[in-house]
Amino acid sequence: GAAGFASPGHPIVVLDEAGTGPLQDVADVSVGLRHLCAALSTGQARCWGEGSWGQLGQGARVDSLLPVVVTDPSGTAPLTDVTAVSGPWDHTCASLGSGEARCWGKNGEGQLGDGTITSRARPVPLLPHDASEPLQEVVEIAAGTSSSCARVLSGEVRCWGSNVDGAVGDG
Repeated sequence: GAAGFASPGHPIVVLDEAGTGPLQDVADVSVGLRHLCAALSTGQARCWGEGSWGQLGQGARVDSLLPVVVTDPSGTAPLTDVTAVSGPWDHTCASLGSGEARCWGKNGEGQLGDGTITSRARPVPLLPHDASEPLQEVVEIAAGTSSSCARVLSGEVRCWGSNVDGAVGDG
């Protein structure tokens, strides 16, 4: 293939953020349309690929050929306590060991779950419809094209974002 591109069907090693060796300690991977993210066993996350909507979570709306550190909401430190990531389109979500979740990237249809339609280049907490505190007891999160859902400890599901064709499930 062309320089910098692997031939189809030939796996290559994903490099670390410095580009000096393999990305280590990967516990979970999410493959998106044009970006990928990994949750590390250290509790941090890395994303790479297209970042035009901020879906890489490093605070900028730029692409990256190497994994970048997903920051906390303030942008001053890495996001921590990450257990899993999901980001199939132009936004990404992460579940945290604390039972909360964070999402970042495109938000034109409310798919970040923060009560706005403002795209974010850094993670924001999920806010339930009638509360100012982040959604608690999240055990699993699944990001979709323009909507997302979280399964909470009680076994109930919370969904947000685009409700085209009833995707949010609120009848």
